[in-house]
Amino acid sequence: MGHFAFRRGRTLNPRNLFVGLAIVALVAISTAPAATATNYVVSANPYTARATLLNSETWDTHELVAQNGQNVAYTMTVNTTGACLSLLFVKGHNANLSSQYYRSYSEVNCVQTYSKSFPVGSSDGTQFTVLLATSYNGDVDYTVSISVTSPAIPTWLVGLLVVIAIIAVLAIVGALIRRRRKPAMMPPMAPPPYVGPGAQMPPQQYPPQQYPPQQPPYGPPPPPP
Repeated sequence: MGHFAFRRGRTLNPRNLFVGLAIVALVAISTAPAATATNYVVSANPYTARATLLNSETWDTHELVAQNGQNVAYTMTVNTTGACLSLLFVKGHNANLSSQYYRSYSEVNCVQTYSKSFPVGSSDGTQFTVLLATSYNGDVDYTVSISVTSPAIPTWLVGLLVVIAIIAVLAIVGALIRRRRKPAMMPPMAPPPYVGPGAQMPPQQYPPQQYPPQQPPYGPPPPPP
């Protein structure tokens, strides 16, 4: 990977330090003079400052504090025509040539504007620094804005809800599988009628009787002679 050059010969030599995190080291040439910088404290939320990175300075820093689960949003805009800045999101305060910055949340190229949002994890600590440097030969007037926000739902609660949802789905699927494998049961048989003493016997059913055909009607008998 290439090196990022500061003014007056200082360089950044990036290298990976931890698996899964885009963190790199700031390395300086051993013969370079001590760095000069102006430090600002982020004392408001949201925070906006307009400042000037002097030609005699190596960088400006804006130090902030954020807790686990919060998000740090930061924006840099260069106001000087033709100038540019690089923004490094540094872990910790009191940035120096041995500090570490988050590569995926930094812009090492010299640009006129840059915005990013950093989600604070449990292993990141609580102290961070927005470091601004340039390779431009002259003073650089810029505006930086920083805000720290908390998610509407804490990260730990989102994870807990996901686990509960997975357990519920597995329980429903298991119940459906067990129901399909269970054999169907015969319907319950009706008990035989009670024929003990005092039981009312159902009326007997007889086949229909066959009767002889009905004779035609006769009139009254004739009178005696």
